[in-house]
Amino acid sequence: MINIYFISGPCGCGKTTLTNAFAEHLVKSEKRTRIYVIHGDDFHHGFVGMYEEDAFCEEEQDSNPLAWAQVLRFNWECILDVANDFRQC
Repeated sequence: MINIYFISGPCGCGKTTLTNAFAEHLVKSEKRTRIYVIHGDDFHHGFVGMYEEDAFCEEEQDSNPLAWAQVLRFNWECILDVANDFRQC
């Protein structure tokens, strides 16, 4: 059986720390051999054309909320596609 967990929340709330600890727990306690951790940051850093810099600062998000919504939508579409690909393996 394949389980997929989604952890979402605001910046700096500990999502990555929780995810890494949970993945380690699954490996140790359930003897899992294949665990995939997909981070949204992996996708929005590859979103080209909206910003000149690599980082998304709060100032840019506030000045162009539609653009930021597009980045978030893009992230979730990528995450869901990758999760679906792993589910089908």
